[in-house]
Amino acid sequence: MKAGLFMAAFLILMLSASMGAAEDTKPESAEKTIQRLEAEIRVLRSTIETLVKENKELKTEIAALRAQGGKAASSSAAAENKADGAPKPKITDFAKKEHFVIGAIGRFAHAVQVEQILGPAEMILSMNVQVSEKRFGGSDNSPILTIPIFKRLRFWIQGLSTAGLDEEMERKLDTVFFIQGTRTLELVDGGAERLFVLVPYVPDAAAPKPGS
Repeated sequence: MKAGLFMAAFLILMLSASMGAAEDTKPESAEKTIQRLEAEIRVLRSTIETLVKENKELKTEIAALRAQGGKAASSSAAAENKADGAPKPKITDFAKKEHFVIGAIGRFAHAVQVEQILGPAEMILSMNVQVSEKRFGGSDNSPILTIPIFKRLRFWIQGLSTAGLDEEMERKLDTVFFIQGTRTLELVDGGAERLFVLVPYVPDAAAPKPGS
């Protein structure tokens, strides 16, 4: 492309020199003038075509480099994911009832209360969880006010140290958990409650099976 620009500049200088020389000599005939101008136009047209061609080639090269860069970035991301054991799991903030499903991975969005310590690495926690919402609409039934409805739910925690914890203590946990399954808790009044069993999530470990 630079060669084309130099050629165009050279032609402009030649054209200027030709016009200057024409002023110092006696006027040429109209026919010769037309022939000379036609020749100069042909040369200029050829130069323009060369510049257009070089411009297209340059655009093609740029597009190819961008495509290579995109492939390289994708390959790099794929390599990082492979090295990190990807695909990386989705970490959910456990806040709503629908978030608690077997196989989900996440952390408690709010502070939890220690309800019962069962052992050095086993306890029952509880947290207010949004189970539904109440909507109050206008005359056209469009919601103008939404009030979340919460319920206190219990969770069976296994594999997390209970050192330093006391029953009825509230604590914000940053631990990421894996919902392993469910387990039945026998209540003092003779009833029973089905609780989700949560264990600390270990990325490199195989997903634990419910009930293990």
